[in-house]
Amino acid sequence: MTRRITAVAAIAATLLAAAACSKSNSTGSGSSKTVEVGVDLPLQGASKDASQSTINAMQLYLDQQGGKAGNYTVKLKVYDDSTAAAGAWDAATCSKNASLHVANTDEVAVMGTTTLAAPSWRSRSSTRTRPVRC
Repeated sequence: MTRRITAVAAIAATLLAAAACSKSNSTGSGSSKTVEVGVDLPLQGASKDASQSTINAMQLYLDQQGGKAGNYTVKLKVYDDSTAAAGAWDAATCSKNASLHVANTDEVAVMGTTTLAAPSWRSRSSTRTRPVRC
């Protein structure tokens, strides 16, 4: 139960941080701002079910909030940091995903991964850095 509460609290904090730290992306009439929260987890192998449950919980929370955090529309962008061949987390895939996170200017936060052995990466921001673990 404590793990579930902690996970939901982390999800809520991530989505709120996304709204607070975001760069706006005007869509349509220009009044709506859309940001993305990256979710970088192993979607293959032994961690598949736990990762999918985490993504489902994040999406459920986001849906319950109407897909909004303040004035921002928030979308999840899911990345798989595993491969079918490895059946688990893969260092090369993780590095590729880290580059995709940095290149995605609409992505304001990244949740993941559960692998502690992965390298840290610096953000694209010149005014602040944030570690991106994959």
